[in-house]
Amino acid sequence: MKTKLNMDMALTNMGGDQSLVLSLAEIFLEDIPVLIKQLQLATTHQDRGAMARLAHSIIGLTSNFGVEPATSMAREIEAELLEGHKNATDFSKIEELVLALQSALKAIEKTVCPA
Repeated sequence: MKTKLNMDMALTNMGGDQSLVLSLAEIFLEDIPVLIKQLQLATTHQDRGAMARLAHSIIGLTSNFGVEPATSMAREIEAELLEGHKNATDFSKIEELVLALQSALKAIEKTVCPA
């Protein structure tokens, strides 16, 4: 599992603007713990709308830095939730995806900000 931010990819994605990349990295590190807690709460309450919005936010944060496993998991969660409005999606599958995503995000957080 990729647990590091890909700063080179972020630099490319941001048109070579180092100051923007550093600002986004700071936002990433501030927002990820909050998003993890909010996603946990939304999952506990089976709030599909909040979960889809949070997954979308996580996609934006992680894709900028090439943290592909987390980005893919968040995309899958978002897709399952959006499709779930059309079909009777098994919520236990979504819960498993959320737990895996939370683990991936915590691993990234630990790598970037070791205790």
